[in-house]
Amino acid sequence: MKDTDKNVKVIVLAAGEGTRMKSNLPKVLHKVMGQTMVEYVINTARKSGAQDVCVIVGHKGEVVQKAIEETYGDVNFAEQKQQLGTGHAVQMAADFITGEGDVIILCGDIPLITPETITKLMQRHEAEGNGATLVSFMMDDPTGYGRILRNAENRFERIVEHKDCSDAERAISEVNAGAYIFKESKLRDALTKLDNHNSQNEYYLTDTVEIIKRSGENIGVLVADDENEFFGINTRVHLARATELMRTRINTAHMLNGVTIVDPAQTYIGQDIEIGMDTVLYPGTIIEGKTVIGANCSIGPNTTIKSSTIQGGVNIPYSMVLQSEIGGYTTVGPYAYLYMNEKK
Repeated sequence: MKDTDKNVKVIVLAAGEGTRMKSNLPKVLHKVMGQTMVEYVINTARKSGAQDVCVIVGHKGEVVQKAIEETYGDVNFAEQKQQLGTGHAVQMAADFITGEGDVIILCGDIPLITPETITKLMQRHEAEGNGATLVSFMMDDPTGYGRILRNAENRFERIVEHKDCSDAERAISEVNAGAYIFKESKLRDALTKLDNHNSQNEYYLTDTVEIIKRSGENIGVLVADDENEFFGINTRVHLARATELMRTRINTAHMLNGVTIVDPAQTYIGQDIEIGMDTVLYPGTIIEGKTVIGANCSIGPNTTIKSSTIQGGVNIPYSMVLQSEIGGYTTVGPYAYLYMNEKK
């Protein structure tokens, strides 16, 4: 991230009911590779350098808030009691948007977004001095997404939500990714000018971008390289697809760092897990939590390791290791269940 004196805040939209998930669990608490969707989004924002976070909760908000607080002790919350649109959700965070820095806004159901993309967004926003900067991407079938309209000079004109598009606008393939950064003061002012004169009778966050543009501010657009980063999750089918994409991303990174994964399609490694060079992971291996595995280990097949520290040269076939510490050059199993209750 470019060095700046400005404070960068993050608002995460996590108030939706997620009815298509067919679940009693709030949508953003469903897990991808062992971690909730909303955790991925918060972690990604913080890895980009934005530490001050406010999560907008709504449906079963107390459940979402409790789950987040179990992981983070320094997250702010605002409640959207009625689901009146994304703009209305951000209005609920008015007490959070009081400074003169920048505010990033992200959806809580896009766990695949990367710190690199958020950093690029922040850098573009700062370099161009924009009032707001948003992320777009290209889609062969943009059904359901807001379209990015550009003028004759190919500059941003406005965003039109799918249900409000004309036939010609629906043919546009550049869509709004739902990730933004605003000058805090400009967003604060624009939120007071929102109305719900649209087909959904909702207060659209996208309308704030047009309001800021009309005030004379420049609006920037960062076209994302990988549309999968903005793969939104609305059903269990989407959840399975997101898990597949995340698994591939994580496994690829470990293999490039010198870890042998015999069958990546049958190996599940959680986020931020450390694995030493020349370690071999066999099919059916699941590694979760805060786990560190040393070099030259042999893990699996059919082994689960969670929140454990394993030193180098360890062999663990057909076993389960939970919250444990294993010294170097030892063998656990086969068919062992190891759980050190005192490790937190």
